[in-house]
Amino acid sequence: MQYFELTPLTHLSLADLDLDALSDYLAAHGDYGRDHEKSQLLTHWGLLHEGHPTVAGMLLFGHEPQRYIPYARIDAARFSGTDWGVLPVEAQNISGQLLEVIASAEIFLQSVVPGAVHEVLREGVINAVVHRDYSIQQSIHLFVLEDRIQIHSPGCPPPSVTLTNMGAGVHVLRNPRIYTRLASADFMPYGCMGIARIYGFLREQTGYGLSLSIGAEAQGEVIFSIRNGLAIKA
Repeated sequence: MQYFELTPLTHLSLADLDLDALSDYLAAHGDYGRDHEKSQLLTHWGLLHEGHPTVAGMLLFGHEPQRYIPYARIDAARFSGTDWGVLPVEAQNISGQLLEVIASAEIFLQSVVPGAVHEVLREGVINAVVHRDYSIQQSIHLFVLEDRIQIHSPGCPPPSVTLTNMGAGVHVLRNPRIYTRLASADFMPYGCMGIARIYGFLREQTGYGLSLSIGAEAQGEVIFSIRNGLAIKA
């Protein structure tokens, strides 16, 4: 199986990767690979191919990743009502390396959704970043409305993944190299059980569940939706 994340960006070179960011990553998340040349390590990880950054390499450690993959961002917006088809009262285009994108999306949510179940929302953002289809030239959309919070992730899951078994923790990795790097950075503490954990956490802590839409119903997206204003049970 050929993964789109392994596509080499042949017009770019090792110089287009932020090796200081790679050093910070290695220092923060273990000393594996320090005895190897960084180019060898990146190649081993599938982030560099014959001297050219791959899509995964540029997204994780690139200088200005959105300069070359402009849709690899999160378009976040807050609306005053329940319709996201109108102008938002607040909007932010969240870009950078993937670790930065996740952190910035979390800050945005904390600022516009006070008292929310932020652990669940963070898990939803990470799930979208890791599992979206990067061959589709469309950004992730994060909508905060009065009655709900939605994350629109481009691309349908593989045919073997349904709403039912997704809720049980079943999924097929679309971007295994990206997944592995985020898992090594402790962004995936629950492994492949992200959606299942969200279901369980919401039911246990709030009494409400999670709404997921996939396939034709979601027009080629996975849509993650929870009620806005949910409070953790005392």
